[in-house]
Amino acid sequence: MSVDIRDINLTLLTAFKNSNFVIVGEKALQAANTTKLQSESLLESDQTISGIKSISNINVAPSIAKLEDVIDATNVNDSDDSDINLITGTRSVAGRLNTVIGSGTPQAVGQSLATITNTNASTYKNQLTTIAVDDAKSSVTDIDNIIDNGVDNHVGLSRSISNFNQSFNNIIGAPTDSLLANCILNIQVGIFPIIDEVSPNISQNNKNNVVKLLLADRKREAVELLEKNSSKFDATLIEQKINEVDISQKNILDEATEQAVGKKTTQDYNITEQEKSWAGNDTPVNGNAYTFDIVGSKEELITEFRESPRDITEFVTHWTGTFTNQNIGAKDVHSWHLDRNFSGCGYHYVIQRDGKLQRGRPLNIKGAHSKAYGHNTYSIGVAFAGGFNCPSGTKNPDKFLSSDSFTEEQWNTYAMFVESFYTVWPGGQAWGHNDTTDQGKIDPGFDVQQYVYNKFNKQNIYINGKKSGSALSSAELEAARTRVT
Repeated sequence: MSVDIRDINLTLLTAFKNSNFVIVGEKALQAANTTKLQSESLLESDQTISGIKSISNINVAPSIAKLEDVIDATNVNDSDDSDINLITGTRSVAGRLNTVIGSGTPQAVGQSLATITNTNASTYKNQLTTIAVDDAKSSVTDIDNIIDNGVDNHVGLSRSISNFNQSFNNIIGAPTDSLLANCILNIQVGIFPIIDEVSPNISQNNKNNVVKLLLADRKREAVELLEKNSSKFDATLIEQKINEVDISQKNILDEATEQAVGKKTTQDYNITEQEKSWAGNDTPVNGNAYTFDIVGSKEELITEFRESPRDITEFVTHWTGTFTNQNIGAKDVHSWHLDRNFSGCGYHYVIQRDGKLQRGRPLNIKGAHSKAYGHNTYSIGVAFAGGFNCPSGTKNPDKFLSSDSFTEEQWNTYAMFVESFYTVWPGGQAWGHNDTTDQGKIDPGFDVQQYVYNKFNKQNIYINGKKSGSALSSAELEAARTRVT
């Protein structure tokens, strides 16, 4: 029995309504506006805003004071210093006798005093309460939060986002990397009792792997993993049990499509069917089983990315180190890598000279292209066919190593590849091979991080992949991006 896609939509809608997503948006807007005001408040020399012309050596009370409320700037002299001393009971800090722009609001006055005396504004609560108008007296109590803890704690943005994530995940569940998969598991809860029945002592990590394999319609491998962790069930009985609950994304979507448009008259093409024929270094170069297919379209590539149960967070770009007159592909790379005692083609994709994107080793199998610092584990390896911007036989070819060796068709395919990657993993990382190894590699001959920033406005968490921990799991990457945000 399959899951009705309408149930999935209802689950998502329920999660949205029961979460505080709207509050998150409001808090984010408050934080953004405050940050914007802080940056706009830093007047540069000779700039005029709201009738106030800046001068050199100027301190501006941040965030709270609105620019349209600023008062005329005056130089701080001895009498002003005495007035400050009367209010605060302390001397102004040496070197801070500069002009301060603020407004008459208690928060702005408190921040101005903190600026010129280097004393926490909460010290001035009593004095600020006396100068505040009645409508503003309550705002004085916010000074500790605003100044000491910052805008994030004041508006509760982090707490609000955390609450949203928790309430959303309580409904959707979070055992996989796929939102659709989480919805399916939430609806098809029967799969977990079956796993516990056939493999009662299975570890949580192996249980998660079983679920990911089942969601990717890789039932045979899921059964094998369960059999290894079972003491009384063989593969046949386990498969019978597993068949009682269908959690295949493919079957669910096919049923929804069939209800909408009727039965299909064409045969399905299973993108991952070839994976079953991959045998690592035992995969024959000229065999008929594994044929190193060509990716047919961007939509096909996106589907392949989405169906992969492997934890993928990044891609690493290479070149093959070949000449402009060498029309090589993944099968050639497979042969070369076998000669180097690799477990077959180390890249998942090779961009051929004519722009065709050819599959190398299956996406669901860890690559062998960027071992240092753990980048093989979470990455997709993609390689341009090229490197030497000259034909074979050229003297001193090392002088011609350049990304100029790539064709326009290859660049177009690479852009499609990167766009597909970010469609599935919007917060993913992008590296060149030169970013991830200490072995003096210069491929792919261009700055991958600059490329994705210029073309897709994307940036890595780490700018140096040659550091321990720069290869991140999806959970680690999410946590790192949350801290940066």
